Amino acid sequence: KSVIQAVSRLPGTFSMLRLYAADRVDFHPVSLSFIEVRRAAFKNLRTALKYGAVSESMLAVASIILGVHALLYLRPMGLVSDGQIAQLFMYGGILVAPFQAILSTIRDLQMTVAALSRLSCLAADLVHPNDIISDASISCEVRFSIFLQKISVSIEGGARILDGISFDVMAGGCLVVTGPSGSGKTTLLNVMAGLVEPTTGRCVFASSSGEIESRLSCVSYVGQNEPLFQDSILQTVLLDRSIGETSAFRELNFWGMSRAFIDNHDSIVDSSSLSGGERQRVGLARAFASSRPVMILDEPTSALNDEWKEIFMKRVKTSSKTIVIATHDSELLKVAEKFVVLRSGCVVEERNCDGWSR
Repeated sequence: KSVIQAVSRLPGTFSMLRLYAADRVDFHPVSLSFIEVRRAAFKNLRTALKYGAVSESMLAVASIILGVHALLYLRPMGLVSDGQIAQLFMYGGILVAPFQAILSTIRDLQMTVAALSRLSCLAADLVHPNDIISDASISCEVRFSIFLQKISVSIEGGARILDGISFDVMAGGCLVVTGPSGSGKTTLLNVMAGLVEPTTGRCVFASSSGEIESRLSCVSYVGQNEPLFQDSILQTVLLDRSIGETSAFRELNFWGMSRAFIDNHDSIVDSSSLSGGERQRVGLARAFASSRPVMILDEPTSALNDEWKEIFMKRVKTSSKTIVIATHDSELLKVAEKFVVLRSGCVVEERNCDGWSR
């Protein structure tokens, strides 16, 4: 189970590496490894599904047949009592239980295969070092507008996660994306960040100087489960090379992490070293300290208490960056210039927010 959970968390870590270290990591061997693991996982999953589902179905049907036979034929003949019939149904349920556990494990395996599919797509979509724009050439002084033009994303089998998404975010503006779970919000953010290539359509970053080819080096990203790398808190923030050490300390202090706190976590950190809110604030510190002009934030307040959420909202209002937020929290609409509502991969509502100013 722990291995399955660890594999399911890998896409977030891999995304961070692509955003902040694409020109420092050789993804080719990683890509080949994930393709092989994914192929083996699919093979094992197909076998487990076939035998697990068939076996459970056969046992369930056999239990029902035996129970009905005992109830309609053996009981009237006085060969079995009501208590024995009840025991028959009970033991039939006990026989089925192990196979239900197997199918539960199969569902976990399906989640793992989905994670591996995501990883193999990320690894296959390599970024050539020549395509990386140096961090020094992009700063918050350059404001980017974002234009989405009929974006669609399909997965294997033809199912569409996003279907014909079109809208824009003006330079220095804040867009909030809402919608029910599974509506495609995270996939949309990954497309905008350059982590997922759309099946059809285009996502364009444009400034007064024109469009840019690579979006990865323009974006600071905070995911739902902000990964902690096996390093200190400070080095996790400094993964973005546009951030200097002084700026990192200042921003971490703003988000409630004193120099003493940072020094106490100056060795290996993992998910158990910090709370969910602390991990989220480390990610927000990196995003706000970065000179990258676009921030993409996926559920950035999900682990924050009310006090820190209010601080976050004030910080967004005073930022000059172009910001996109995906959230279930309706309070964050207060910081939005515009919001869109997704449902089943489609935009069902798009509206400018009255009284917005920054």
